[in-house]
Amino acid sequence: MLSPVGCNQLRCELCQEYVTSRSGWAPGEEFDPAVAYGQNVWRTGKQFLKSADGSGRLYLCRCTWWLEYGLSYLDSSILDVDQDRPPWACAGHAATQPPVTVDGIKFASSGDVAMVIERALRGWAPQKAPPESNKFPGAWLNRAYGALFGTELADTLSRAVAGALTADDPLARAAALHFLTRYPLAAGSERLLAIAAEHRALYRDIEDPTTLASLELNLLRTLGLQERAHRVRPEGNGGRPGVIETLRSVALTRDGFGAVIFPVLAEFDADWLIAHARAVAGTEEDQVELLDWVDIYAPDRAADVHAVFYG
Repeated sequence: MLSPVGCNQLRCELCQEYVTSRSGWAPGEEFDPAVAYGQNVWRTGKQFLKSADGSGRLYLCRCTWWLEYGLSYLDSSILDVDQDRPPWACAGHAATQPPVTVDGIKFASSGDVAMVIERALRGWAPQKAPPESNKFPGAWLNRAYGALFGTELADTLSRAVAGALTADDPLARAAALHFLTRYPLAAGSERLLAIAAEHRALYRDIEDPTTLASLELNLLRTLGLQERAHRVRPEGNGGRPGVIETLRSVALTRDGFGAVIFPVLAEFDADWLIAHARAVAGTEEDQVELLDWVDIYAPDRAADVHAVFYG
């Protein structure tokens, strides 16, 4: 078996920037990836300190960083659901133009994409695909999209996947959400807002067949992830109109989705969240959750929330 080789074409799925790295460095006390990225960060002594043993390798994009001392796989199809990983994926190593062959499946036209979408959303993968690529329904589409990235067929594929957000089969809807969690800014992902705002009944009281979690919870989590992706991009314009309003509306229902809504509101809408803290957090669990996220994203306001809940 060949030894794994570190990818030198990693790209962040959130801020869309390419990842840079150097060995022998670790974050310093003043480190901020948003500030450091784009500068000559490896010469900025105030923001970096060398690793104590010199063996660490620091990876950096505009929105996050990762310090690696060994080997970490980034493919979500071979990781446990709750395993931590940075939001990065290989962006490819050469200019790609159709036809592109992925595990024996040839993609030369939009018709070739249409031939595999429906089956792949329900768990199909080519015989030549590695076993991990069908760990959950639709996982192989992540692999195909990565191979097609940068071509029009990649957009064709992602739009077709997004179209499954309203499919009759909840398995297909779950697979579409898994895909958009990994690629929140892919073509077609703009449908998430309309689904969350107008068609949540398709997701209500349904378990995600792949994780047994609430499908509605996963929908709101993916919408929040997409909103953050829009806002952290260098050309970000303050997020998409209607997303924060939709998340506010859901929060006020007290339907138990605080774990995925509070982080987004705490980061981008802290004043509203704090002003409505008692209205959106009706249980002790929700109150602790809300306070934890405010403490992370608006620590100077944590005392205000504590006063609301505990006097």
